[in-house]
Amino acid sequence: MLGQIFKKYSINFNEKIRLTGLTIHLDTAEPSEIVFYNLHQTPASHAVFKERLERSHGALVIVSGDKLSALPDHVHFISSEEAKELKRELLDYFYPMNGKMKFIGVTGTNGKSSVVHLVAQILTMNGKRALSLGTLGLCASDGEVIEDLSMTTPSEIEIRQIISAYGSDYDFLCLEVSSHALAQERLAGIKLQSAGWTSFSQDHLDYHKTLEEYFMTKTKILDLVDNKTVYVPSLEKGLIQKLKDYKIHISPPLVDEIIQRLPLFFQKGFNRSNLELACALVQSVLGDSYIKSCDFEKITLPKGRFNLFEAKGIIAIVDYAHTPDALKSIGSEVKRLYPSHKISTVFGCGGNRDRTKRPLMRLAVESFSDTIIITSDNPRDEDPQVIIDEIISCGSGLYIVEVDRRKAIELALKQATPKTVVIIAGKGHEEYQEIKGVKRPFSDIDIVKNWQKNL
Repeated sequence: MLGQIFKKYSINFNEKIRLTGLTIHLDTAEPSEIVFYNLHQTPASHAVFKERLERSHGALVIVSGDKLSALPDHVHFISSEEAKELKRELLDYFYPMNGKMKFIGVTGTNGKSSVVHLVAQILTMNGKRALSLGTLGLCASDGEVIEDLSMTTPSEIEIRQIISAYGSDYDFLCLEVSSHALAQERLAGIKLQSAGWTSFSQDHLDYHKTLEEYFMTKTKILDLVDNKTVYVPSLEKGLIQKLKDYKIHISPPLVDEIIQRLPLFFQKGFNRSNLELACALVQSVLGDSYIKSCDFEKITLPKGRFNLFEAKGIIAIVDYAHTPDALKSIGSEVKRLYPSHKISTVFGCGGNRDRTKRPLMRLAVESFSDTIIITSDNPRDEDPQVIIDEIISCGSGLYIVEVDRRKAIELALKQATPKTVVIIAGKGHEEYQEIKGVKRPFSDIDIVKNWQKNL
């Protein structure tokens, strides 16, 4: 069978080698794995490829891109289209989708992690075995991380491996669907039972170049649903207008009886909007009866999403908000929940990402904060001070700069007095800080817990 598949693409391989699966990670591939590698046509990309190839133990390396000379016999160059077709044939061979698992997908600029987490919780309350997959990794419905992954939506290969491994034991997989995943067709071959779109605002313009391209890429989620329909929160008026030429369902509002049973932070604002969308998605696959089994008093948010800590009258909130729109939403929510409190906000911007949003982030924070501390997020390959200089390039309010994120958080907490809310935005659940290609252990949540313990 494998020989016939490879023969179609004129690929020869040693049939004595036992092939066990696929990977996109060239430098860590096992001796029994087939590697798929997309080679960009720049000297730097060629150099990286050759360096990784020297470390690789992969049995076969399938490369899409212009052919390079003087490479080992187990490296094969084919066109991008052929690579796509070959990969899908091999995925069906190694990781067949023969389980009972059904799929629910959620896209949007902000709120994806919260919604898939909520959907999985509600499905579990209804006796269904459900997993969520996204920024937090592959998680059980209680938030326990089963597998930690590197992307919001993993590669096409990793998704199929997950489905193959868990498809017979779980009823539903709730997926965050990023714009990158839609552009790169990472969900090819997967049909969604239902789909949601949480919000739309500026992000990822380093990849998509224009806001319109970003929007059009996200509309591709409709192609993954049989009825080509997407659920949208009623709160998102601008998104509803942008989608006027598409098939959409607007999430119905929760009834007062349910709202009164919810934890306080779910009763209004963006958290309630996310919950309404999650309920609409569950209703679309289970019907109206889901409400009878749902213990709304026990609904929780995922790690790093509006996680709230309190000590001696000071509130600290750790949140993943890393776009101007998300910051405005969290500021509005804090003002609603704590109208008589002052707000201190710690934030930064990630390196090697959309630079145009940096000054907009400052303007967003200025709109609701009494005190602002600008710091590093994940600077990646950029100089943290250069990122901060771009953040402060517009705006007029007062601010403090502390490049060291730990010191910035500690400063905000130290300066806070009773009836102050300290918002620590940008990294949420992350347990690392990426600097010059190295992910160093770092957790906003751990810093806050330490403060809480020692105050």
